[in-house]
Amino acid sequence: MSDTVLGEGLTEEALEDFIKRVKPDWIQCDCKGHAGITSWPTKVGTPSPGIKKDALRIHRDVTKRMGVKLGVHYSGVYDMRACELHPDWEAKGPDGSRSGGMVCLTSDYGKDLEIPQMEEIVREYDVDGFWVDGDCWAVRCCWCDRCKAEFKKRTGLEAPADRGGDNWLAYNKFFRDLFDENVTAYTNAIHALKPECTVISNWYYTFGHPSPEKVPTDYISGDLSPNKALKSAMLEGAFLPNRTKDWDLMVWGFTPKPNGPYTGKSALRLIQECGYIAACGGSSMIYEQPQRNGVFTDWYTDEFAKVSEFIKKRGMELRHTKHFAQALILMDEDWFYRRYGTFLISLDSYPNVTGAAQILNELHIPVTIAETYMVQNSLSDYSLIIV
Repeated sequence: MSDTVLGEGLTEEALEDFIKRVKPDWIQCDCKGHAGITSWPTKVGTPSPGIKKDALRIHRDVTKRMGVKLGVHYSGVYDMRACELHPDWEAKGPDGSRSGGMVCLTSDYGKDLEIPQMEEIVREYDVDGFWVDGDCWAVRCCWCDRCKAEFKKRTGLEAPADRGGDNWLAYNKFFRDLFDENVTAYTNAIHALKPECTVISNWYYTFGHPSPEKVPTDYISGDLSPNKALKSAMLEGAFLPNRTKDWDLMVWGFTPKPNGPYTGKSALRLIQECGYIAACGGSSMIYEQPQRNGVFTDWYTDEFAKVSEFIKKRGMELRHTKHFAQALILMDEDWFYRRYGTFLISLDSYPNVTGAAQILNELHIPVTIAETYMVQNSLSDYSLIIV
């Protein structure tokens, strides 16, 4: 709500220049972050009072004219503004404490705000894709009366008194199922209006979310750790080719510093990160923030152009390829949820898998990472299997 100059400095000419220099296949424009304030003048929810120009409209007009796809970044079940206005929409802890903007999955948030906003974006801007952030990693188990009653209705069980109590594993699965239903609902709503509009839920079905593919999203994506991008890419590049959907990974164009300014990554570093992704058969995108008024940082545009040129010369030939793996690391979904009870695993929480993968890579032994159900008919293809 503190922004006062959103879109003020953005012009069609500046965006055209950026596209001509960088030559992206598609561009992603922000529309709603975790604060829950929209950067487009929505009629559903809370638009920023600081909108000076409709940046999303400028992006749509220019990209359509230039034949470039337009996606939007939208925060899903992490919406602080919605929870502020509707406290009953916010997930509650066992003691009734609030979750800081994480949405309760049995609330009316999805049907009353999330889906109507997405439908508005499709109708008004004809966007080509949604990159839904703040989704699986923002899911929280909720102990409100509504959730406990729905859990008992579905399972016949009482909700656990706390995390790890009686029926905890069943309660955790209950919320995984609710989230699947949430993602399915908004994906179907978007596809009903524009079937070719692609939908992803950030980090869903990646290495950190080993569940079988159930929901009708179109592809898989996640933003890599800004300071550990190559380590993240190593794990995802070994895991994602075993999925059935296309995938890409987002690298951060800058390195955040605690309580300090962001430091832009050089073209060389971005080429290393994007190049690793390309070598594994995936596509890559770069997360970079323009200035708050929408102005691009001119010298940094040149750095992105260098990355684009490098990848387009090499990465397009590698898309959808799979490397030949000699070693297989098997993961177990049930063990993961029993041990961690979370919806998304962090890199540092799975040291046995990450450590084994790193050792094999340093020994130059090609490795793949998979759940048993992904490779149960091809186990004989590997000379080494690590369980």
